[in-house]
Amino acid sequence: MFPTATRRAARLALALLCITVGDVIAQPIPWQPTLSVTNGGAIGETVEVTLATVANAPSVIAASASLAGPWPSPLAPPLQVLFVGNAGASQTAVGRTSIPGHASLVGAPIHVQGASIVNSALIVSRPVTRYIAPNIPRRFVRVRPTPQAIATAGYGRAATVLADGTFLFTGGHGRGDVLPQPVFKTAIHYDATNDVLTRLPDLAQPRANHTAVRLADGKVVIVGGDAPMAAPTAELFDPATGRSTSLGPVPTRLTTALGVAFLDAARREWVLFAGGSDGQGSTIRDALLYDTVGRTFTTVGPMQQRRAGAAAMAVPGGVLITGGYDTTATTLATHASVELFHIQTRAFHPWGSMTRPRADHAMHPISTTAALIVGGIDTNWNAFDDLEVFEGLTARSIGIPLRTQRPRSQTRPLVLPDGALFLGDVLSSEFLTPTASTLLRPIPEQPTLLGSRFEFLPAPAGGVLAIGPQTLFYLR
Repeated sequence: MFPTATRRAARLALALLCITVGDVIAQPIPWQPTLSVTNGGAIGETVEVTLATVANAPSVIAASASLAGPWPSPLAPPLQVLFVGNAGASQTAVGRTSIPGHASLVGAPIHVQGASIVNSALIVSRPVTRYIAPNIPRRFVRVRPTPQAIATAGYGRAATVLADGTFLFTGGHGRGDVLPQPVFKTAIHYDATNDVLTRLPDLAQPRANHTAVRLADGKVVIVGGDAPMAAPTAELFDPATGRSTSLGPVPTRLTTALGVAFLDAARREWVLFAGGSDGQGSTIRDALLYDTVGRTFTTVGPMQQRRAGAAAMAVPGGVLITGGYDTTATTLATHASVELFHIQTRAFHPWGSMTRPRADHAMHPISTTAALIVGGIDTNWNAFDDLEVFEGLTARSIGIPLRTQRPRSQTRPLVLPDGALFLGDVLSSEFLTPTASTLLRPIPEQPTLLGSRFEFLPAPAGGVLAIGPQTLFYLR
């Protein structure tokens, strides 16, 4: 005769085997165990699944696979029980399995679900889906200590990738608690391939939290930012001369504004600068339009909403802007709304909404009119791990049944040569790998970066340059 706990766990496993993934079960208590999938996800790797529940609760974790090709042991369709037993004193149950090393499995989904018996009630977790990725080895390699000139202005600087793959760092402000913090007007050129750092002539004025946008001709237009005791101005950096030329005052002060270059129907280039703050902490609706031919700025808008921490992408003839937050009220408000700036009307138009309010999220183009939306934060500064696709032609957004390995905010998606999408924020990073059956699929984060604040930039030859407070890394 099996012990009572074992019999209860066995009954629980049998109960879960009868549950279709995605079924909704009414629960007598407002609580639900949570499931996370970590440590792997590519062919030949070991996947670890953790169920967070009540201490010592009888629990089960099971996985099912939908495959077009063969699926050898240990995961056999339609379902494999990864864990049956009592959760430990730490309130977690952990199941592990190995993904066979068959290329035919790439893109196949694994559906995982857990359940526990709590107060005699069967409580089932939300299902989690992971898509098997190819086993592509990548790692960050330490290159050198971060140059002091880059590290000193580590906050509020603008990092711009130039046309030849080198980097331009402009402005920024000092670190520490001493106020007011110094604002710099430094301009630094960094050739990462040859590890050559060059101090350039200073900007026309000190700037921090400004916006720098590279134009089609390779020049960089620099607008706004925190500039003590000075009128809002703009300037144009020319990589050919290594110098910046003043464009004079601009009509409004923009700090941490969006900056997006786009083309009109005649292939003329414009740059929209919009939102952010007024430099005094108030979120704004203001916007400026820069004519790259006449080198003039014009006030446009205002936007439909006050937006800071929004995300944007160029579309034919304009710019799509999603989400963001408004700090003007007594409480933080985040937006789900989307608006479209169009060059013909020179106005902002309501353009649907995302599936949820988001700020500090990423917006990555996947076509000329559609974007992948990644992560972000809510009104309580909690970060998200979900994704959605916003389609500009229909002004509709569709949720994707995938999750990033960690909640992400202020991330910068970078496309690698093999098509993988790199996601990194100040604390960690991961990859989303395209497959035949889905848009994207997470693979594990890079543990070498945990615990440090990093900025990620596209490096020459399709890599990633990770700039930390003390160390530079390359993704190889």
